[in-house]
Amino acid sequence: MRPYLILSLVMTLAPALTSCGPDQQEKAETPPAENVAQIPDDQAAPSKTEDDFDFDGLPPGPGREEVFVTCSACHSLKLVQQQGLSQRRWEEILNWMVEEQGMTPLKASQHTLVINYLVAHYGVPE
Repeated sequence: MRPYLILSLVMTLAPALTSCGPDQQEKAETPPAENVAQIPDDQAAPSKTEDDFDFDGLPPGPGREEVFVTCSACHSLKLVQQQGLSQRRWEEILNWMVEEQGMTPLKASQHTLVINYLVAHYGVPE
């Protein structure tokens, strides 16, 4: 780049760069707590329960939360919902995901819960 272009850029940007100094940061600080509006407890949003959560259309049942967390970490739950696999194939798919796709292995109790849920809701006979 030519020296006059660099000087031109510096002259153009200098005012913008100097406006970010400590005096400008002080003006942008959070207002004191007494200036913040308080929401009365009776008007606060109610906390959500598991029944309020959608789970992307997964039907209720033991293992639903585990399937939601485990599967949606890597792909859409629509992929799960359209499968219709036997228990043996669900086992093979889950093992393949751990061995070939880098999925974190599930504890034995979680593995059983996930497989049982998948077979109950998206399974087909062997």
